[in-house]
Amino acid sequence: MSKIFGTLGLFETTNSDGDIKGMRLGAKLAGIGFDESLIQYGDFDCHHFLLGRGKESDEDIAEYIRSKGWDPQKILIYDGALPLDRLKKNNYHVIHKTDIELNQLLAIRHFLGHPLAPGTVMTHSISYAKFMPLWTEMLCNHLLPCDAIVCTSRAGREVLERSMNILTERFSSLLGMRVPTFRGRMEVIPLGVDVDYWKPAENKVEFRELLGLPAKACIILCPGRISTHDKMDLRPFLIALSRLTAVLGTDFFHVVLAGDDMRTKGKESKLIQEFVNEHGLSSVVKIDTNVGQATMRQYYGAADIFVSLADNIQETFGLTVIQAMACGLPTIVSDWDGYKETVVHGETGVRVPTYWAQCDAQAADLSMLRPWTLNHLLIAQSVAVDVDALYHALYMLVTDPEGCRHLGEAGRKRAEELYAWPCVIKQYMALWDECRDRFDHIDVQEWACENRENIFAPAYFRQFAHYPSALITSETQLCLLSEDSPMDFAHATTEVQLPPEMRPVFHPAVFQGLLSRLRDWPISFGALVEDTSRETGQPQDLCARHVLWLIKYGMVKPLEPKLNSHSVIAEIAQAKEKARLSRESMVE
Repeated sequence: MSKIFGTLGLFETTNSDGDIKGMRLGAKLAGIGFDESLIQYGDFDCHHFLLGRGKESDEDIAEYIRSKGWDPQKILIYDGALPLDRLKKNNYHVIHKTDIELNQLLAIRHFLGHPLAPGTVMTHSISYAKFMPLWTEMLCNHLLPCDAIVCTSRAGREVLERSMNILTERFSSLLGMRVPTFRGRMEVIPLGVDVDYWKPAENKVEFRELLGLPAKACIILCPGRISTHDKMDLRPFLIALSRLTAVLGTDFFHVVLAGDDMRTKGKESKLIQEFVNEHGLSSVVKIDTNVGQATMRQYYGAADIFVSLADNIQETFGLTVIQAMACGLPTIVSDWDGYKETVVHGETGVRVPTYWAQCDAQAADLSMLRPWTLNHLLIAQSVAVDVDALYHALYMLVTDPEGCRHLGEAGRKRAEELYAWPCVIKQYMALWDECRDRFDHIDVQEWACENRENIFAPAYFRQFAHYPSALITSETQLCLLSEDSPMDFAHATTEVQLPPEMRPVFHPAVFQGLLSRLRDWPISFGALVEDTSRETGQPQDLCARHVLWLIKYGMVKPLEPKLNSHSVIAEIAQAKEKARLSRESMVE
């Protein structure tokens, strides 16, 4: 049997340097790097991209696959709507998503009435206010013990654990009863780095000439998105640098701030440049906001020291840190989030102390009303990086080239042993095999009979049933508009020129089943839907929508539909129970 990997994500390509167009978000780059590395180092027979492709053409994708040396037969990209009718037939080993929204898989399971496969997701940023409702769904929905959230750091996992505990406490207090706790797994597997692409430079001078940097000065690189809102405030770093110039002068070192400023359209980098000028650092600091992957690698090759002083709860891991370690650079980082785990203080670099106190009440209460960027900015401006300790760390490394070399070598070794993609993919393969073993012990029939209603899904009909003039009930009699010339329902959707995204949700077999029952005599809506569902194997809800679509376009006519009344609500409950029984009967 084939070992199939399913991903609830798009198939996206990069250029020859592994770069993407637009904003270089670490999460997006890490996600694409994960997909590429899994295809290269994993042991799956086939990879199914269930949400289709990005903006690439067939030719672009074919060329991209050829350039990677992959077998095109191992990659299946679904175009159009999610292939719900095929998911149960493929027997996926696991269904994965490179972000934290496990809820999508839970919704698919609920719709199909089948557990399908173990589901795993991975964390990147976990600080958005919108995630609290999302995690509430994870608590209340039908999560399986074989499902897992993969956290990129222990710090991130603790955030999730605390978040789930807070939600449980709040709901228990509100309802006066204990609510469910998180029933899945929380694992820690770091992000990976291509240690063959990110590696120590053989000739720093060559890169410095290309980039217009001083040949002999100590080059300090601070890469990453230039954003005080959701990355780091560079001003404390610049304050420490101004103190350093007072001691060492302006010729001893040179600093590069490299990263895009697309989010603020250049406004943030302009403010930082003004701060640089005001502190007399214009001859020492270079700001480059036009940095692709290839240029960034040149900066790493030219640098002597790497600095990243994250102060934002948006950061959980820090991809640039392990890139720097892979390039053999000593690191100076804030003692914050996942940096606590990647950088070994005194061995591969220096962690600068950070300080914080509880002052988040107003920010938390208004978090749903404000833009997420403002929420992150308000919190980050209350997080302090120790400027004095930062100055001493900079002075220590800038004046000790031999010490820098030892730290950089240790960092490279650590990157090879812990963060190289083959090591990371190996951990994922072990996790997925274990999850699959647990999944195989699930009784599908028993699972299908459990009450697993998604309490957060809209109940459109119950909410809006008072809108129409009349409701079609199970007793409503239906007939063709013209018995002499019945339409070919299989081609009806193209004849009315539907929007293209609607076409995949219609089934010719359902239309044919309806036609066979409507051709000779009127039939009740309930009988028509139930019989067609039994014949085609499609859910009654889907068949009912086909019928109503035919009424919408004048192909089928209701005879004296029942006017709105309170009795309809009772029918809703009956229809719901019928649908549940129908799903159970179709479980494979």
